[in-house]
Amino acid sequence: MSATQSPMKDAFAARGLALRVLSGRRQGRAALDRAEFRGAAGPTRAVLQELVLGVRRHQFLLDAILARHVPDKLSSVEPHLREILRLGVHDLLFRERLPRPLVVDESVELCGPQKRARGFINAVLRRIADSLEPVELALHEIPLDRVTVEVSPRRALRLPEPFLPDFAVNPAQHLARRFTLTEWFCSELLRLLPLEAAAAARACCERQPVALRPVYGRCDVNSLMQRLQADGCTGVRMMGPVVELAPQGPVEDIAAFQDGSCVVQDATAAEVAPLLAPQPGERVLDLCAAPGGKTIHMAELMGGKGQIMACHRAGPAAAMLLQNIKRGAWECITPKDLGMNAARVPAGPYDAVLVDAPCSNSGVLAKRVEARFRLEAVVVTRLAEMQLQLLRSVAALVRPGGRLVYSTCSILPQENDAVVQAFLAAEAGFKLDAELLRYPQRTGRDGGYAARLLKLV
Repeated sequence: MSATQSPMKDAFAARGLALRVLSGRRQGRAALDRAEFRGAAGPTRAVLQELVLGVRRHQFLLDAILARHVPDKLSSVEPHLREILRLGVHDLLFRERLPRPLVVDESVELCGPQKRARGFINAVLRRIADSLEPVELALHEIPLDRVTVEVSPRRALRLPEPFLPDFAVNPAQHLARRFTLTEWFCSELLRLLPLEAAAAARACCERQPVALRPVYGRCDVNSLMQRLQADGCTGVRMMGPVVELAPQGPVEDIAAFQDGSCVVQDATAAEVAPLLAPQPGERVLDLCAAPGGKTIHMAELMGGKGQIMACHRAGPAAAMLLQNIKRGAWECITPKDLGMNAARVPAGPYDAVLVDAPCSNSGVLAKRVEARFRLEAVVVTRLAEMQLQLLRSVAALVRPGGRLVYSTCSILPQENDAVVQAFLAAEAGFKLDAELLRYPQRTGRDGGYAARLLKLV
């Protein structure tokens, strides 16, 4: 490798760490995953995140390309080498600013001293690198042929041989491979949104900006924008009630986040607490509070006056909830660990109840990348059953005339309006008052659903 081609130290370090994280994820070693991210320095962590999320976000696509270029079946390739190949093809496609020979050389170096492995990685990646042909796309064009990969807005790369299924023959299979989604989920998109299915699938792969919502009474959108720009953040812009910025390292390093002036929350999630409309002095139950973005939002709307019972179970998300409460010094929020059986929900009555239910995450796959691999009919059916149970478990806790909001970050009707309609059929004392449904391909942001139910007097 020549001196002019030597990679930056942090970039090469990130590539090695990414290989460890990807191997760990394949083996279910989540603790290693978190440790690698926490231990990486700022620039290295940013590249590490881009690589890991990028490879997982496009894994089926990368494998489809590799399957046409390895001598035998891709499944016969040693798992460690398969991850190296995925990293290499990801960079050849989606990090075009890197010279292709450099990508190949760095990938070879990840093999260590094994001559056979080095030769294999070198041959496969050079063959792919030499075959890529740049293509310009029309505005908003989504290629659905068998040889083209969209790599950025209005830009694509074309390979000489087909590597994707024929969209005209099997559209669900094509979308699944192109956008790394389950065929079941793509079939659902085609059924629910026949004219938008491709756009909805692509939205699951797009990199999302970081969204920060200013805390009422401590900061507003304009002042938060000014602070972020003064601190050197890039891509800063207003998006409704939140401020967005380009991903550039841990959000914990942002001063406005450290001092409690803002919280991490997307514009779609920021609609939920206002839908519940908690008032100062009210008693509120947040049944699934962790990690706490909506809980904090409710406390703000109440001016810190009243009581919010923030229920959670032990885990990383619960730790984030407790940190958010402490950071903002919210005395009106009382965290409550429900334990594994969730049998200790604090007694009512409550003026308002929020059930932000665990779900498939089908509306936020661009951010929660790993959830895409779990989207199957049996999983969604089980989730819908649990969601209905959660909703019914709090029905008696809402006072007459009180409000009950049910929300998810899913775009699937099985988890949304179907659950609400099943609840209304079982609980005659409620009526539907309002609904929100947001699709990522229409808003350019997270997808999600919320419904406000009123308890009859």
